[in-house]
Amino acid sequence: MSAISAIDIALWDIKGKKLGVPVYELLGGKTRDKVRVYASVMSKSESLEELAQGYVNLKKQGFTAAKIFVNGPIQTKNEGRDEFFSSRINDELEKVRICREAVGNDFDFILEAHGGMTVPEAVAFGKAVEPYRPMVLEDPIGPDNIDSMAEVASKISVPIATGERYI
Repeated sequence: MSAISAIDIALWDIKGKKLGVPVYELLGGKTRDKVRVYASVMSKSESLEELAQGYVNLKKQGFTAAKIFVNGPIQTKNEGRDEFFSSRINDELEKVRICREAVGNDFDFILEAHGGMTVPEAVAFGKAVEPYRPMVLEDPIGPDNIDSMAEVASKISVPIATGERYI
């Protein structure tokens, strides 16, 4: 999908250059002066304090939203107990809690599970995280099972984001 996307973008770019117009003109014209973006933080930290400080720094840089990875431990420890259902839900919830407290309510979180939860984990986590008002829960389960994704979505109030890896 990445290769197809790259070819598609390149073709739009070539056509825009050939006609001497920006690509947005080919797509129907300019519709806004600004677009809100979020920081996609690609690093994980074992330290909750470091994690929270990273989001405080993003807010100081002017971001109003960022991803938090909630897709499990970096490396299993405690003889795998951090991978148990209850521990995992609590650990991921704690990340969100401490980050929300650090940045306040005027900052949105995209919770990136990267398809790494089971349906019961996604439902339990989705319900537990509701008080922290995430903007979306991204790919709580693998995106290839539409019925299971619909089941998760029907049982939680946090909006689901999915589709970037769907073929």
